[in-house]
Amino acid sequence: MALFKKTYQDNLRALKKEQAMAKVSDVESTTLQQNIDPFEAYITDLSNEELEPIEQSFLYKKNFAKVKHSYTLDMPVEAKYLRRNVNVFESTETILPTILSDCKSVDTDFLTGYYLTKFYLNMPQVLTSFHAGISKDSMIQGIYNATLKLRPKAKWQMLGCDANKTQKYQAIIKNGIRSPCDIYNTNTASSIDIQLSEVLIPQSIDLYTCDIKSNSAADVLKQLLLIREYLTSTARIVLRLPTNWHTYYAAMQTILLFCISHFKTVLVFKTPWGIIPKYYLILRDFKQPINLQRATTLQTYLNALAENQNVPLISKTYFDVNDQDMLMQNINQAYINMMNFDIKYTSDEALQVWTNIL
Repeated sequence: MALFKKTYQDNLRALKKEQAMAKVSDVESTTLQQNIDPFEAYITDLSNEELEPIEQSFLYKKNFAKVKHSYTLDMPVEAKYLRRNVNVFESTETILPTILSDCKSVDTDFLTGYYLTKFYLNMPQVLTSFHAGISKDSMIQGIYNATLKLRPKAKWQMLGCDANKTQKYQAIIKNGIRSPCDIYNTNTASSIDIQLSEVLIPQSIDLYTCDIKSNSAADVLKQLLLIREYLTSTARIVLRLPTNWHTYYAAMQTILLFCISHFKTVLVFKTPWGIIPKYYLILRDFKQPINLQRATTLQTYLNALAENQNVPLISKTYFDVNDQDMLMQNINQAYINMMNFDIKYTSDEALQVWTNIL
């Protein structure tokens, strides 16, 4: 073991020297695509560019709820939650700050931010972002270290909200007028929207992350709608998914299908790190923006979810005239992967993978 540590420290020094000498240019999308993702197995790609945005007539309507939105969708029996016994990336979190300059600490959220940015988010040179849950900024630090830190000419305007205010982000917090900030509260969401309108124009946010725990399909939809009108057509969106969907599986499936129809890229990600994994929905590039009419329909649907958390968003009629069995199977597989897929790394293997990433 001592020999390994000595050799590894040598590798760290060599890697750090190499990083210091490297001339870093702008990271273009083609470069990102050429990177080999070592954790690709933890990504389930639900994207379907051929699927057109689901028509307004097929979305939830209260008057037709009993006839067209009373069906259920069965959760796959294979989706049984398997617990992890250990976080094999713990030593990686300890060692990475010695590799990354001016990086004081690394945790699982930092790894998530760094990983998603390097392989999937493709940040622009000039970035405006909004982060729900900004105070615990480990994911943001990971995003920064992955690309923007390496671009001397990059410009980053950041805004966010959080129930726990910190002095560090006091000047850019947009929490609404209610305290504490709760993005799942309609009044708070409306208040945040008003505050953003004072400093931003519509369609100006390139990156939106929400790393606030969600407990229902309604929470996921509220995350998506929080800053809807400020998202650019090429926005990168990272939303926190709930863990156990068994009491609202039909609602989750149909919300995901709605996302597949509205975004060119739709990915479900399970973190390989952390003794308790987190799950994220990654969305990129609108096929069609969620306009006011659809947002109003979705708000009506949220009201229905408050009474029955498993009401499907999409009418049964839609499935009668559109064969979406393959897409629904893909969503089932995404949930199966969330629940019980894992690769058994050793601590040394986990460390080596991250060394290669850096």
